[in-house]
Amino acid sequence: MNVHKRLLQILLLLFSSAVPGIAPVFAAAPCVSDIGGTGKTADIGGTGKTADIGGTGKTAANDESDGSGIGGTGVIGTITAFGSICVNGIRIQYGRHTPLLINGRPGTTRQLAIGQVVAVGVTANKGTVAARQIHIQYAVRGPVSRIDRHGRQLQILGQTVKIPAHLKLDLKAVQPGSYLNVSGLRNQQGILIASYIGRQQRGSRAIYLHGPVTAVGRRYLMVYQQRIRRDTLQSRRLRQGDHIDIRGVLRHGVLVAKSIKKTARLPFAGRYRRLILEGYITQRRGEHQIGMNHIEVDLKAGTRIHNGDRKMLLPNTKVRVRLHVDKHKRLVAESIEIEREEHTDGKHHPALHKGRHARHPDDDDNESGDEKNDMDSKEQSKDRDDDKSIEKEDKRDDKKN
Repeated sequence: MNVHKRLLQILLLLFSSAVPGIAPVFAAAPCVSDIGGTGKTADIGGTGKTADIGGTGKTAANDESDGSGIGGTGVIGTITAFGSICVNGIRIQYGRHTPLLINGRPGTTRQLAIGQVVAVGVTANKGTVAARQIHIQYAVRGPVSRIDRHGRQLQILGQTVKIPAHLKLDLKAVQPGSYLNVSGLRNQQGILIASYIGRQQRGSRAIYLHGPVTAVGRRYLMVYQQRIRRDTLQSRRLRQGDHIDIRGVLRHGVLVAKSIKKTARLPFAGRYRRLILEGYITQRRGEHQIGMNHIEVDLKAGTRIHNGDRKMLLPNTKVRVRLHVDKHKRLVAESIEIEREEHTDGKHHPALHKGRHARHPDDDDNESGDEKNDMDSKEQSKDRDDDKSIEKEDKRDDKKN
């Protein structure tokens, strides 16, 4: 193995041990300051490696412009490295005052961590890609109801969470009732493949869930195995297949929604016409369309496939797709990179960690980093079904963020 490449892997591994989540290290996809897919040399510590992220062959400077430099580009994927942030193999610069949201609520860039799935609106100028806004996306936030230590799976709010082998989580530290945040991507079966797992602060009972409506009844909705009571006007307009964001409280295992928001059909609600997305293929519709991340992507004759061919575009294949939104608001793939993940391994992978090196998104400023999430049995069995207590928790979360 190239010495410089191995050194880069070691450095990334050491850095990842200082944050409250750990993500796969994509050794085959160096981080580049280029969204045009030109294969420019990346500034990653002098390795001199180049990378083609499957773009159009244009440079950032000559991409069609709307005055911002690139005509508007949205990037959705997993943070795999810092030194700015590396998302989908792209080095994205950000500053201390870059606007950041956590599931739609204000946060700060100090709350970024390796493994989090983020949606980033970017601009490019003279080879530098800069973030307009960063949105950290947690898929589920709530109590653990089941643990399969042998199969490395958890159930949280009725969602099956798969813990990949490279995500070194000590499952002995997780108990039923432990409140966790999970970021990751769903596969065809709806299983959430975790890339980041962090604990909520002690005493917090904030509930959040993002996922598809899998069943609709007269009084209830279902998101996989989680029942949601239909007691708001918003929930009555939802249909099977809609993707929703839910905040609420658990009452005897039922999620009573305080707010329900339907996710827009187009990524970034259509604000960007050029997109670079990471996800698992969930459907294959003939030769000309795939489904991923609850969207449909059209394949054209000129769509380029990297690391494979069209026959490999099967459900549960992880891909990075560069695409554009056409005049009919259809998503058209320009290129697709089939991801081949290479993971480094080591003794220190604190996937469930709270230390002084990084501030967890749910930490209070005065909270000890070594505090364990050990809740007594009375606290675990308590239903937080009082509306006033919900309001207090929401206000406390807003202050933290």
